[in-house]
Formats: sequence, structure tokens, C-alpha cells
Amino acid sequence: MNIGLRNVNVFGAVESWSGYFAPTDPSGLHKLNLGSPQANAMAKVPRGVGLKAAAHTHPTFIGFYVGRQDSRFLDPNYDFNEALDRAHVAHLFRTYPGGHSGALWRGEAMRWLDYALDALARGA
Repeated sequence: MNIGLRNVNVFGAVESWSGYFAPTDPSGLHKLNLGSPQANAMAKVPRGVGLKAAAHTHPTFIGFYVGRQDSRFLDPNYDFNEALDRAHVAHLFRTYPGGHSGALWRGEAMRWLDYALDALARGA
């Protein structure tokens, strides 16, 4: 998400499947401090008016989902959704039964690949 949303002029579709929006340790439970406010800001996924302006100039499908039992990334996904809503950035957010698991991702893969392909076919 960080690379894709910082480069919407390159990507017509950006998705996250049970992802995160700020750097964490391998457990996903603790945010990392990268040593400076600037480094921490650059590692955080864009979410505000700057993203809205970039996505307006370069229409990009932004979609993400998470399992409702994902103990690591459920709250960050809700928070990211709310931030995009506040900034009026068009996006698709869904939650599904399940945790942070391959079973969830395999079960949703075709649906989310279709979302991206449809957006690319329309030019986002």
C-alpha cells in the first residue's frame, strides 16, 4: 500500500489483503520507530488530502480487506478506512469472517483480483 499509494501515477489498482499501514515488528503488534519523525512519516501509508489530490489526478482503485478475527491488523484496517473516509478518498473496504490466514486470502482472491481487473479495464 505504501509504495502503491505513493505512486498512483504508476499503479491503476492498489490492494491490501489483511495488510498494515505503518511499519511493525514481525508480530504485527508493535509499531516500529525508525529513528526520526520524518522516517516514521515516510513509512506510514498516505491517507489524507495529498492522497486525495493524487488519486484525483491519477484515478486509482484503492481496495483493502481484513478478517474480523485478525488480531494483528483488524484495528489498523478500520483506522485506515476511517482516515480515507475523512479525507473523502474513494476506496473499497470490506471485512470477512476469519483471521490472518491463507484460507481467507485464497477464499477472497478471485473476488479481489476481479475488483482490480475491472478497475484497470475502466481506467480506474
